[in-house]
Amino acid sequence: SYSFCTLLPLQLKTMPAPLPPMPVGIPLRGGDKKTKVVVECFLDLACPFSRKMIKAVANGRGSWPEEVEFVFQNVPQPWHPHSCLMHEAMLVAPRDKAWDFALELANNSDITDVTTKDKSRNEIYEVLATHAEKVGIPKDEILSSLLIKEESCNKATQLMKWSVKYHRARSVHVTPTVHINGLEAGDVSSGWGKEEWDAKLSTLL
Repeated sequence: SYSFCTLLPLQLKTMPAPLPPMPVGIPLRGGDKKTKVVVECFLDLACPFSRKMIKAVANGRGSWPEEVEFVFQNVPQPWHPHSCLMHEAMLVAPRDKAWDFALELANNSDITDVTTKDKSRNEIYEVLATHAEKVGIPKDEILSSLLIKEESCNKATQLMKWSVKYHRARSVHVTPTVHINGLEAGDVSSGWGKEEWDAKLSTLL
């Protein structure tokens, strides 16, 4: 009705979308006041090229300059149906274990388009929880945050919405994509190892 249409904008104004209580993304070292260079890695856990970058960055932990912070930005790609579930699991993992969990998934190939094609959502969560357990995250803890029972969402739902909204706002489509201090670094490659990363970072310090 006309009255409903005229009132709807007023109703929407009183219901703003929730904002994240902290910056979106998972820092490799947990954030550091000495950080001068922020390297945002927009990655899809199901993407083979993203997995290469996860390995290169995570395995270099402890050797990167203290002024540099790598931040994992979750980008679930819709053409990998299981990708969303993988990112949900990472988002509910303890932040100090999240990169370890991502590395564990990157080093294994038992969660793919083929291996998950006949599995239910909750069955895939079970596989993910088994991997989480290997990096010190209690399996029950992960599952309690993920398993779908009567409700249609879980504890990762809002976290996922913020992650997706963030990478869309930054116009990220391809994975991996890297932004350094807020701007896209188009020359960064998924095939880079420590030598290439060190050369790139040295120009910024």
